[in-house]
Amino acid sequence: RGNYLSLMLVYRRVSRHNKKLVPTHRYKSQDHLSVQEKIINLCKQRGLIYQNSSIYGGLKGAYDYGPRGVTIKNNIKRAWWNKFIDQRDDCYGLDTSIIMRNDVWKASGHINNFTDPVVTCNECGHQFRADKLVDDETVGGDHEKLQSLLKDATFDCAIKNKKCDGHNLSSVSEFNLLFKTNIGPSQDRSSEAYLRPETAQGIFVNFLNVCSSMNPQVPFGIGQTGKSFRNEIDTKDFLFRMREFDQMELEYFCQPEESGKWYDYWVEKCCEFLIENGMNKHNFRTREHTEKELAHYANASTDIEYNYLSGWGELWGIADRGNFDLSCHENATKKKMHFTNSNNNLRTSIKDINVIEPAVGVDRLFYAFLIDAYREDEVISAKGVKETRVVLGLHNNLAPYNYAILPISRKDQCVNICEEIHKKLKLKYRGNMDLTGSIGKRYRRQDEIGTPICITVDFDTIEDQSVTVRDRDSMKQIRIPINRLVQLGIQDFG
Repeated sequence: RGNYLSLMLVYRRVSRHNKKLVPTHRYKSQDHLSVQEKIINLCKQRGLIYQNSSIYGGLKGAYDYGPRGVTIKNNIKRAWWNKFIDQRDDCYGLDTSIIMRNDVWKASGHINNFTDPVVTCNECGHQFRADKLVDDETVGGDHEKLQSLLKDATFDCAIKNKKCDGHNLSSVSEFNLLFKTNIGPSQDRSSEAYLRPETAQGIFVNFLNVCSSMNPQVPFGIGQTGKSFRNEIDTKDFLFRMREFDQMELEYFCQPEESGKWYDYWVEKCCEFLIENGMNKHNFRTREHTEKELAHYANASTDIEYNYLSGWGELWGIADRGNFDLSCHENATKKKMHFTNSNNNLRTSIKDINVIEPAVGVDRLFYAFLIDAYREDEVISAKGVKETRVVLGLHNNLAPYNYAILPISRKDQCVNICEEIHKKLKLKYRGNMDLTGSIGKRYRRQDEIGTPICITVDFDTIEDQSVTVRDRDSMKQIRIPINRLVQLGIQDFG
C-alpha cells in the first residue's frame, strides 16, 4: 500500500499526458463564451485572476493575478527558466531595462514598422484591427487586397445588438503599437521614450557585453523573461491579447549553415516543454508561416498554435531572424560587432551569426494551460445524487499547491498533527492547510484550484499515525503512515 501512492502519482503524470484526452466541455454543445465565462468566474472565485481596477468598473484587456494565480504564473516562468537556461551549459540569463534609448527602436525597425492595419466604422466610431476581420492569413500588408475583402465582411458593432458593415468602413491605415512615455520632468518631444514592445532588443544590444564577460562558444543562447507593452488596437479573449504582458524569449546564436538544424531543434524543444508541463499534445499543432506572413526580420517562422475555446490561435513563435537585428545595431552605431569565438579563439563578425528565436507570452501560455486543465466531471455524491465536479487538472509543476492538508475536525489534536506534517513537507513543496467547510466541500475546492493531492487527518490518525491520501484526477483514496508519506513526498511530490 505504501508504494501505491508513488505508482498513482507516476501513472497520473504519464497516462494523462499520452492519452488522447480532451477536456469534457469540448464534447458538449456549449457556446465557447459560456465556458470562458465559467473559467473567468472560477479564476476570480479561487484567487487566480481578477479584472484590473475592478472597483472602478475595470480596465479592458488588463488583469491582475491573485495569490494562487501569481504562483501558477511564477511556476510557468520557473519551468521555462529551468529548461531553457539553468539546465543548459550553452544558454545565459539576462534581465534588461523596460525603457531603452529611442535609437534602439529606430534601428530595430519598430518605430517605422511595428504597426497593425486599422479601420474605423463610420457609424459607431469603433476601431478594428483590419486583418482580423477577414479570413485570409496571406493578406499580409496588402492594403488594397484587405480593403477589397473587408467589403464582404460583417462583425460585431460597438453598439449593442448591431453589426458593422464592411461597406461602411474607413480606408485601411497603419497604427503603431509602441507605448509612449516621457523621461524626466519635460513633456516635449525631446523627452519622449517608449516602453519596450519585446524583450529581445535588450538581448541584442547586450550581445557584445555577454560575449566579453562569458566567453561563449558558438552556438549559444541568451534568454530573459519580463514585461512588454503593446498598444493593441483590440484586446480579446481574456488573457489571449493584452496591452501589458510577460514574455519569455531566447535568442540562440548559431552559424548560418546550421540555422535550419537549430530552427527545427527549438520548435521541438518548445513542444516538449508543453508536454512536460501537462499540455495535451492533441490540443496544439505547429504551422509554418507563408512568405507573405513573415515578419520583416524573419527568414522563416513557425507558430505553435493551441486549440483555444474560440478556435486555433498562436501560442508560441519560433523564428529564424537571420542576422537582421545585430546588423541593424551595427549599422546604426557604426561600431563593428566582432567577438572572440571560444571554439577557435578567432575574431568572429556578427555577419557570420544567425539567430533563432523561440518567444512566448507567459499570460497566453497561462491561458492555454488553464483551458487545457479545465474540465467538468459528472460524479455521484455521498448521497447518491449526480453532480458536476469542476477540476483544474494542472500538472504538479504548475499547480499552485502540490498538496493540501485537511483536518477532519478543527480540534487541537487533528490540527496539531496537520501542522507537523505541513511543517515537514513545505520545506520542499508548495502546500496549504484547508480548515473551513465540510470535507467534501474542501475536496471540491482543492479540485477547482488544481491541487493534485489532498491529505486528510482524521480521528483514527491520532491512534494509528496514518492519513488518507486522495488523488485529484482519479479521486482514489489510500491510507498511508505519516512517516511513509513524508518519505514519498521527498522522492515523488512536485
